[in-house]
Amino acid sequence: MLSGAWIWWFTQTKVPLYEVTETARLESSDAPYKVEAEISGRLISANLRIQREVKQGDELAVLASEVQQMERSEAQTRIAGLQQNIRARQEELDAVRRGVESDHRTTEAEIRVTEEELRGANLKRAHLETELARIRALKKEGLIAAAELPRAETALAEQRATIERLHRLIEQKKEEKGRKDSERKIREQEIQTQIERDRADVANVTSTLPRAGHEIGRRVIRAPVAGIIGAAPTLQPGAFVPAGTELATILPAGGQVIIVAQYEPAAAFGRIGQEQKARMRLNGYPWAQYGFVHGEVINVAKEARAGTVQVDLAIVNPKPAAVQLDHGLPGSVEIVVDRVSPAELALRLAGNWVGAPRQGRK
Repeated sequence: MLSGAWIWWFTQTKVPLYEVTETARLESSDAPYKVEAEISGRLISANLRIQREVKQGDELAVLASEVQQMERSEAQTRIAGLQQNIRARQEELDAVRRGVESDHRTTEAEIRVTEEELRGANLKRAHLETELARIRALKKEGLIAAAELPRAETALAEQRATIERLHRLIEQKKEEKGRKDSERKIREQEIQTQIERDRADVANVTSTLPRAGHEIGRRVIRAPVAGIIGAAPTLQPGAFVPAGTELATILPAGGQVIIVAQYEPAAAFGRIGQEQKARMRLNGYPWAQYGFVHGEVINVAKEARAGTVQVDLAIVNPKPAAVQLDHGLPGSVEIVVDRVSPAELALRLAGNWVGAPRQGRK
């Protein structure tokens, strides 16, 4: 009876057949973000504590940027100086224009006064001309002394000379006004040219500020996404960081942790498929105390890379209550690829032994 029970167990019961790999770990289901230094530089500060929760844009590390900051400061100082020059020249230009208006009013007032004098002189000349004609008529009749005529002629000549002088004075003032206007226009143009040149310099120097700011910004390494720092090297302030150095791995917020295992192609292709059950033993957590992480195959890579095939497994309940399933935890994975009886398993082992190379057998 005992032998019958043993035969029934040996031929009828099913036991799981596993494919095992020692190369496996927990990873975030969302692709982790690798944060690298864009450029080389000396490290000023870093806040790369593993498991630190970060928001998008949070500062992770700062590289030295004294040269770039100095260039930006020099550009800003240059801009401030140019703008001060522009204000001073604009004030000078305004003063020149105000002076033009004031001089115009003064000159025009002087011309009006002189023209008024000219009108009075012309009236007096007319009177003297009339008086001279009267004296000449009286002289012909012998009614006045001979000396009266020369005095009248002299007075008229003097008045005509006064009128000529007033005409010249008016023309001089008009010419002087035109000359001053021409000189002021030249000076206005010179000042305006200097202002435009300074404004062009301001625009040119200002155009360098975004580039300087960009270069400074490149030396401040920030989190590209919100999440948790899953891995980071130990860096001390003052250390030189070459371009391309990986500074941190950020696990995106909300991502699920899955099991990622690497199998030999012969063990994976044709044997491992979706929905197969599995279990993972975490390194450093004895399975007898902490249990297994149970999983289910959700994806098998279509081709091998670096000699192995990646198999992704979803974590299913029950989960080990005493273990925090964090990204990066290593372990080994056992996937149930078949269920066979002990008899069939013994036959397979015997077949493998028979088919194995004979070299080295005794």
